Amino acid sequence: MTAKLTLSVEKDTIETAKLYAKNQNKSLSEIIENYLKALVQDTKEEQIIDQEIVELSDSIDPKTIPDLSEIRFKYLKEKYIHE
Repeated sequence: MTAKLTLSVEKDTIETAKLYAKNQNKSLSEIIENYLKALVQDTKEEQIIDQEIVELSDSIDPKTIPDLSEIRFKYLKEKYIHE
């Protein structure tokens, strides 16, 4: 089931994104949906991996493990959103 989502984005960014979508033969909605799916899936996988690493080693302090989801988000933002 689909639902409507309202976003506030800079006008220039929207226009550039629309051109990108057109060149990819996709809708902007499809591109954003796929991005969000990838972001959520990657986060779930990273959390599972993080937990497995902690469980395998008593010497790892969980507070010292970097937030991989934040690192991934920054990477994807830089890759797909050109500000």
